[in-house]
Amino acid sequence: MTERKQLQKKLLFEYEDILNKSIEALDYSFNKCVAIGLKKDYTLDESETFEALTSRFARTSDIFTQKYLRCFFELIEEYPNTMIDMLNNAEKKGLINQTDALLDARKLRNDIAHEYWIENLKQKFAECLKLSPIMIGEVKNSFLRVREIVQSI
Repeated sequence: MTERKQLQKKLLFEYEDILNKSIEALDYSFNKCVAIGLKKDYTLDESETFEALTSRFARTSDIFTQKYLRCFFELIEEYPNTMIDMLNNAEKKGLINQTDALLDARKLRNDIAHEYWIENLKQKFAECLKLSPIMIGEVKNSFLRVREIVQSI
């Protein structure tokens, strides 16, 4: 294995460690928000808890797609052009199972990061509650398959 590939492999596993911490924090916020539940009005503390969830959701999505999966595809010398291509390739390789849900998660991440959505705040909270368990599951499931593929390089 070339030195470059060894460095990419090391970086991939560093991203895996970061992702593990990120999904742990996301799961923590998810469970707190489930306990609060969806409602018409939230206290400031409840809003803050949900905002932590949306932030952790967006961060986990970014790390998974923009760091971890991109690093994996570079390591195996494949270079998908778009997010859809990358997720479709990941599904074909058995890294993920729910491409459509992860595309929805990416759209939600973009809404969280780039739009003023105060008027849609409760809808975004509901979407985060729906997609967080999927995101957590897909990330965790990808680790084993990625390790199998990387071992064969």
